[in-house]
Amino acid sequence: IFILPVAAGFLPEGNEYRAVIPWFPLVALPYLLKPMRTYFAMPYGILKLTRPLPFYYLAVSAVKILLLFVLVRPWGITGVVTATVVASVVEILLLRNGLRGQFDFNFNAFKIILAPLVALIVMAALEPVFGETQPMVLHGAYMMMAAGLLSFLYRRELRPMLPYNN
Repeated sequence: IFILPVAAGFLPEGNEYRAVIPWFPLVALPYLLKPMRTYFAMPYGILKLTRPLPFYYLAVSAVKILLLFVLVRPWGITGVVTATVVASVVEILLLRNGLRGQFDFNFNAFKIILAPLVALIVMAALEPVFGETQPMVLHGAYMMMAAGLLSFLYRRELRPMLPYNN
């Protein structure tokens, strides 16, 4: 997100790729939910409980198709991203609730849920406002936010790697 706009400056004028670069942060938003989805999907494979999955994904697909139908015309690419994020949240909720009573999820809610949601909300709120006028400052702020969040979240794991660790 930070390097790509700089690299786009080296593309020749009129190149079609330049027109796509501003959309990258918005299109990247659904990927912030990927670790959450993977975390709640893993037990289905481990426990060989795949029978409900087609029904979950049918519901997720129906939600996404409905939202695409409603949101794409008025919002364009933003509608596609919104539909994808909402469908991902529905998928995560179905996966998590589908194993209630069969699998005990023990996790750090801040690492798995809150930190990705904070990043998603910050990026979704700031990108439309400052994305075109101050992209380098904004993307630099994203990087600092991510580094700060990750340093805080994984401080115990990082402590043994620090050179001044006693």
